[in-house]
Amino acid sequence: FHDLSDLNILLIEDDKDVAKATSLLLNSWNCNVIVLQSSLEVLTFLELQPWVPDIVIADYRLPGDFDGVEAIQRIQLNFQMAVPGVVITGESDVSAISEIQKMGCMILRKPVRPAKLRRLIAYYGKHVGRS
Repeated sequence: FHDLSDLNILLIEDDKDVAKATSLLLNSWNCNVIVLQSSLEVLTFLELQPWVPDIVIADYRLPGDFDGVEAIQRIQLNFQMAVPGVVITGESDVSAISEIQKMGCMILRKPVRPAKLRRLIAYYGKHVGRS
């Protein structure tokens, strides 16, 4: 079982219940979590830069000016790092999905299974320079 302790995870999710459940799950794995709920909050986060995320998990559809994929891109540009991005979507539109994949993001389908999420985080967590 992979240790996810102290991974910084930025969760961008506008559904408060989903955000709460997911952050509780991530906290139970000893991850550090910051939850943002809109593109506006992403911009505020980038101004404040409390820490560099190891992984960004973003809902595809977000309120505001940009979607989850663009949120991840802005974060990568801002920190000048290829921060791994996971996009959570209920999207069935094939072109939207290929767009997400073209941007180099992993896709998790709704509803997200905790075991699958954990495996993805563990996989990316290995690649952020910590074991």
